[in-house]
Amino acid sequence: MQNLRLEFSIFMEGVDFVDIGPALSNPQYTAVTAKSIAKDFPLLKVSLIDLEPAVDYFYSDKISQSVRDELASCQIVRGDGLKTVELVLEPKKAAFVRAANSIDVYASREDAKKFLESFFRWKVPVILFFNRAILYKKENGASWRLIGKLSERGFHHNTQSLARKNAHAYQLFQ
Repeated sequence: MQNLRLEFSIFMEGVDFVDIGPALSNPQYTAVTAKSIAKDFPLLKVSLIDLEPAVDYFYSDKISQSVRDELASCQIVRGDGLKTVELVLEPKKAAFVRAANSIDVYASREDAKKFLESFFRWKVPVILFFNRAILYKKENGASWRLIGKLSERGFHHNTQSLARKNAHAYQLFQ
């Protein structure tokens, strides 16, 4: 599996992954998605955007140095994901953006719509994880296509176990 990850990571050079609202201030599960992506795909540019208080908490003594070290290869940006994503993204080939349990939950419907439309200025293809939806914008595209969905389990993590009970983490549509 490790060899496969290294082989696949070669294709990730020039591709950006941005995690908006990665839970930098969660001492138990700090930026778990970004940590996993950065570890498995070392050539991928991984950026994390979180609100200023969350980033300050991450750099405080409440988060261990070993956890911060796991994210050392990542760019960590203080900001509002609605406004900051364009400052961070510089994809040459494609972009993956995760905005699950962040903009989808806390932004107004109008702000979320503007956020989704902002990607149409990008020439590269984009896969966006937005709430439970997996959306795809093709190269030079001006619309989103629903290509899959994330497991419901991840969206009840404050009250339920993260155990998916043999359910897949995501589902892609044909």
